[in-house]
Amino acid sequence: RPPRSTPKPSSAASDVYKRQVFAIILFFADKISIQAKSWQNITYTEALLIGLFQVLAFIPGSSRAGVTITAARFLGYDRLNAARFSMLLSIPIILASMTLSLINVFNEEQAAVNFYHSFSAALVAFIAALLSIIFLMRFIKQANFNIFIIYRIILGIILLIVYV
Repeated sequence: RPPRSTPKPSSAASDVYKRQVFAIILFFADKISIQAKSWQNITYTEALLIGLFQVLAFIPGSSRAGVTITAARFLGYDRLNAARFSMLLSIPIILASMTLSLINVFNEEQAAVNFYHSFSAALVAFIAALLSIIFLMRFIKQANFNIFIIYRIILGIILLIVYV
């Protein structure tokens, strides 16, 4: 595996600016969305559009959950349902990643995998993720996305100071 290089200042600054732009877009999506549409009435077109927004996660500085939540908020879904749908959209991606990883492990000639440790790590990760999602959903019921927006702005400022 080649050594990791430090990002170039111009590249790091570009990523930081994109991170902050996505935070601002989420801010406006959260403020503009005054409807509280129910998932019981979601159309195939809306579900596809929210799913397609995941492509924006390939842009450095964005997040898959952030862009899908933003899309759902722009379409008028409430915070809780936007976050819930975003979490559900992650399941196929996680399963595909796991499948690819398992294929790579089994295709290696000298694969030295301790399945007990791997299973234990996967179980702990699953429990931690589940608890995090439960906490997030409870938090979103009582608050807005401002804490995440502020976090991204502050992180962007810190990264600008460190890398530029």
